[in-house]
Amino acid sequence: MKVLGWSMGPEFAHMEPDARQELLLRLTERALSPDFGVKCLEAPEWPPVPQALRRELDGRSVYTAPGSERCATHGQLSTEEALQRAQRHGAPCLGREALAAQLGADADVLGAVLREPAQDAGQQTRAGLRLDQASMIYEALTSDRQVSVGVGPAGSGKTHTVAAGARVWKAGGGQVIGITTSQAARNVLVQAGIRNAWNSTRFLCQAHHDRSGLRGHRAHRPRRHRCPRRGGVPRR
Repeated sequence: MKVLGWSMGPEFAHMEPDARQELLLRLTERALSPDFGVKCLEAPEWPPVPQALRRELDGRSVYTAPGSERCATHGQLSTEEALQRAQRHGAPCLGREALAAQLGADADVLGAVLREPAQDAGQQTRAGLRLDQASMIYEALTSDRQVSVGVGPAGSGKTHTVAAGARVWKAGGGQVIGITTSQAARNVLVQAGIRNAWNSTRFLCQAHHDRSGLRGHRAHRPRRHRCPRRGGVPRR
């Protein structure tokens, strides 16, 4: 609604304020409808809210914040479902005790931290990581799942944590390729020590161009070429 309001330029200035607000509400409702591939993620209200406790603005309960509904596109939900399907097992992993020793903490402690709020894990390991950061690496590198997800707000140390995990994985003989959604983020990974880092567009272009994968000097100095609009990363 905020974005639509910003886009209503001078051509709407002649409208009465109430009419303009009504139009904005209708446009917002239309944009968030299934006709445009949008799905509401809110659970149905239960028990039903009496009419006396509903806002005139949007018909929702007065005990909810206006504009707080969560929505997603079907495309985004399909991508998340694909990630869940990719959550297969059988990936190589490191031993728990050996990895915990490299992270400077006890394996049982790291396992217990995974079940606690991250903000409560202020203690640091002997390797210079917070316990929540070390436990994230511990869970990812000792699991045989092919996909592991770590989430954290800006400034929480995600890059520092990923770089520490990369060093441990490489020390065990593994290969690390960093892939980001922007060139600036890619540069941050390189500065953190992950030299073989790519933005996702260049990674997909290179993988499509070189069906044998990223190897040798070409992994660091990709050739200039046209990137097809569609393509995938070949299975290795």
